[in-house]
Amino acid sequence: MKLSYLFILFLIPNISSSQDKLSYYFNQMTIEHRNDYKNNFEGKFIFLSNSNDSTYLMTIKIGKSLKDATISDHKKNWLIKFDMDFEYQHLEDLNNLTNSKLYTGVSSVSRKSYKNAVEDFKFERDTINNETIVHLKRYKNSKRKKIISDHYYFFGKKSNVYDTKKNSIKNYLNAKYNLDLSAFNLEKAYHLEDGKLAIKSEEIYNESIDFNFNFKID
Repeated sequence: MKLSYLFILFLIPNISSSQDKLSYYFNQMTIEHRNDYKNNFEGKFIFLSNSNDSTYLMTIKIGKSLKDATISDHKKNWLIKFDMDFEYQHLEDLNNLTNSKLYTGVSSVSRKSYKNAVEDFKFERDTINNETIVHLKRYKNSKRKKIISDHYYFFGKKSNVYDTKKNSIKNYLNAKYNLDLSAFNLEKAYHLEDGKLAIKSEEIYNESIDFNFNFKID
């Protein structure tokens, strides 16, 4: 009962901030196509970020039956939701987002931590397609009976895809397994659950931008 009460509190928008003018600056945009078989979603994800400040992120989802935008501000524990009732074509179109709602006290939910977790790492070089395929499977403990994550990562050399994040999977693999992927970038990722493909994402485009998003809470 206590957990349900806290969850309800997190979902109550902060009406007292309705007159505040907010501003977020973004200098990086990543576009990917995603198939979420678990939630029956297929469409485009657009991520706007600031390479100098990783505490906030804007996510735009565009599918056949769903279009919305959210800003996650982990530093302030805020979640801001917008309605999207227009066809998105350019960054400036985001100024037409409506019905903004600010939710406060929303803590970011991190993946459950397993103190004794172990990870299996495999990779192969595909010289025909000029890509490197990495398989990471994590288990609850060394008995390797309970799988807690199962991912395939495909790294290639698309000219319009690159990765500037410090905490990227590419940097993780280099630091932990000394896998040199300096000439490659993440292009696709497969996330499995119970041995079945749950989410498939494909990087489409990355670019540097200069976009200051200003708005008021409705």
